[in-house]
Amino acid sequence: MISLHRHLANEVHKYVDNRAKTFQDLGVKYYRAFGTDQHAISSQIRNLEQITYQAERLVDIENFIKIQMGKDGGGAANWRKVGKETLVELNKFREDAKAHVKGFIKDHKDYALPEHLTQQDLELEVRLRLGRGCIRTLVSEYLFQKALNDQGFREQPVGGAAG
Repeated sequence: MISLHRHLANEVHKYVDNRAKTFQDLGVKYYRAFGTDQHAISSQIRNLEQITYQAERLVDIENFIKIQMGKDGGGAANWRKVGKETLVELNKFREDAKAHVKGFIKDHKDYALPEHLTQQDLELEVRLRLGRGCIRTLVSEYLFQKALNDQGFREQPVGGAAG
């Protein structure tokens, strides 16, 4: 993992926060698609979470989703319900990462890339962090909906609290 300048890291955090509603909506769709495994967290969601933490590039996450969608097993049908929309969201991060890095370099003319890094390296890191932020938000919303269901509440609006 590349250490990002604090201003660039903050831009990544702001971006994820600003898009949280979209990612939460995806989390609700994942809950509808996968539900739970006998009141446990769906193994499919755990696998997505695990690959997200282990990924070295955003494409690792995208490939995982594509592979799950293409399988013949029972989980593939659920992945096909949410996979394409997830891939569309993740794909947006390519251009968004370029824009963030380009803007950062323009606004911080005194910033010098470390010798071993290129602008493309920064873009790849920003892209991965955006993807991780998306998936973390999605998974947390899935877990929130699961918790509400386990407590006997109906599905709540995104970000809503049971009362």
